[in-house]
Amino acid sequence: MRKYWQDKIKYPALLSGDAPIHLIPAGQVKAAFVRAVEEQGGIAEVSEVHDLFAKREDGTPDTIHFNDLGAYLVALTHYAVLYHRSPVGLPRQLDRADGTPARAPSPEVAALMQRIVWNVVQRHPETGVAV
Repeated sequence: MRKYWQDKIKYPALLSGDAPIHLIPAGQVKAAFVRAVEEQGGIAEVSEVHDLFAKREDGTPDTIHFNDLGAYLVALTHYAVLYHRSPVGLPRQLDRADGTPARAPSPEVAALMQRIVWNVVQRHPETGVAV
């Protein structure tokens, strides 16, 4: 994070302007969520990190592109940082960019995602969200 985010993006940008710059810690949120799921031995439709990613044509996990569950987790993270508000209680059902309904997380998974997002965002000083 220091080498790429702080040294190459954040600090040079801060020197060139007066607007605050905040981090959206999607990677840290994903890691915290996966740890929580693994500690519980799985929860509803999620049992491992690969359950957040799309599948390739051969059925193997694509470890770069999120599926709808992964996109929901990242969307919650953006919401929390951009609005400085807890995502707890937000709707589970979202639409994709093309207007079709995304696969909604189960109530249990959505609630865990929402709690973890808010926990990570509040504790990470680079988000700008005050505790």
